[in-house]
Amino acid sequence: MLGPDEAFRRATAQSAEVQNKLERLREDAGFHAALDEGVTGVNGRLADMECIGPVIVARDARTIETGYLTPSVKAKRHLVRDLYQEQSGGLK
Repeated sequence: MLGPDEAFRRATAQSAEVQNKLERLREDAGFHAALDEGVTGVNGRLADMECIGPVIVARDARTIETGYLTPSVKAKRHLVRDLYQEQSGGLK
């Protein structure tokens, strides 16, 4: 799970009205291009088994309050896997 911060959203969204609206960011080509570029750069420095797989932009925030993160801010992997299993081509 990636959580783009406000500065990243501001820098990559093609228009100001898109910057802080996750549902609009999901459709923004500049945002997706920046994500792809970042993931490619990181994956270039990692071993194959460590590489980031498919990137799916969530429909809403994944937070402690929404139940997708533990109080120590770790992803509840089973919930994320179940939610995105079909879109990801099979998360492990």
